[in-house]
Amino acid sequence: MSQLLSRQLEYFIAVYQYRDLNQAARSIPITYQGLKKSITKLERDLQIPLFIQNEDGILESTHAADLLYDMALRWVQDEAQLETLLYEHEPNTEEVIELCAATGVIAFLGYDLTREFNKTHPNIHLEVTEFFDAEIDNLLLQGKYDLGIVTAPFHSELPMEKLATNGCIAWINDKDPLSQNETLTMADLAGKHVMIPNRMVKAHRFFQEAFQSRGIEPSTIETGSDPYAAYYFAKENLGVGIGVQGTPHYGGPSDHVKALVIEDGYPYEFGISWRQGHALSEAEATVMTFLRKRANRKRR
Repeated sequence: MSQLLSRQLEYFIAVYQYRDLNQAARSIPITYQGLKKSITKLERDLQIPLFIQNEDGILESTHAADLLYDMALRWVQDEAQLETLLYEHEPNTEEVIELCAATGVIAFLGYDLTREFNKTHPNIHLEVTEFFDAEIDNLLLQGKYDLGIVTAPFHSELPMEKLATNGCIAWINDKDPLSQNETLTMADLAGKHVMIPNRMVKAHRFFQEAFQSRGIEPSTIETGSDPYAAYYFAKENLGVGIGVQGTPHYGGPSDHVKALVIEDGYPYEFGISWRQGHALSEAEATVMTFLRKRANRKRR
């Protein structure tokens, strides 16, 4: 894929997720004019409209944009993996930092994370491997990784610098009466068919204990293997899927899926962690600074 097309797709992904050119431009970052020019060129090259602005000023995606979004995410991820694969077969003198990260965190921080870091830090090569968050703590404690992105609840033997709290959402099909609410509480899930994260995700225990301690009885509880499973669950109108606030919207308006904040749900806090007694290297400190700035930028 050409560098120009790759950049256009990354910009398209940002606009698709934020549905606002100003917010998307700040998240990249790029000027409003530069982003608008890039999207216009992409539409001209593809010869199809991707976004239509509604009366409220929100950019609504076309069906073509919905299809392109799924493909663009895969292209960006595949390109990053290819760069890592090619790097492993090239002799170099760069310091390599291997980072383990809880599944789903990279979706919030951005799939272009390693590409941006490696381009802006030529003397350090960052590699990221995702695991279920229940595994991350053990990987750090066992010394298999020196640096990781962990999620709450945080292990007492691992120093941790908090990066963000995302909050909890419910994916709901707009045919469900709950979709008319502005927000939800855990109590609203009583009597509902609910999909929560699987046992390898720390949030699983939270929801199981919360349902029991608060006397909330969903009609059925299923577990999902990844964030998209919960979204698809709602898309097919099978029930309410639990997700993470701030991560990408997987589909488009044609899916008839809404994301409502669960005010008392799992907080989805995450931060950078390392082994007790491990002296952070200069390169690791550089990675931490980069992740800190990245998280701040994404929150804004």
